Amino acid sequence: MSDCSKETTDKLKDKAINIIFDLITNIPESIYVSSMDADSRVKLITQRASFKAATVSTTLSIPAGFTGILTAIPDIAAIWRIQAQLVADIAATYGKIALLTREAMVWCLFRHSAASSSMIVFKFITFPLFWQSLFPFSANNPCIVLPGCVRI
Repeated sequence: MSDCSKETTDKLKDKAINIIFDLITNIPESIYVSSMDADSRVKLITQRASFKAATVSTTLSIPAGFTGILTAIPDIAAIWRIQAQLVADIAATYGKIALLTREAMVWCLFRHSAASSSMIVFKFITFPLFWQSLFPFSANNPCIVLPGCVRI
């Protein structure tokens, strides 16, 4: 691969990463203001966002085959925008919009993914290693039964 094509590939990769990062961390403006009855307003905002997300996903999942696969990326991007707007609206409703940073937006949008990943790492790697170090030759060793356990 020549230096020119490698440089072009690196530039395209950086541009794509920046576009995705800006899409995810963009903090949309909210039309809501702080409210005394924030809980009921948040429930209504959440229901509207759920309906909107369901409509977008249903519409974009109609095509079948290869076209259906191509609509997955716009579907994910649209859902991220809806969720980001929801986070901003909830923050505004509770009067905390000034505390909403790009880092907080990423945390709100992806904390469930991090929790799932952490649980998988603990369940299939950390716990079996810990158990084997305590009871290396035990008949009750869960690594004998659990698939995906790491052997020492």
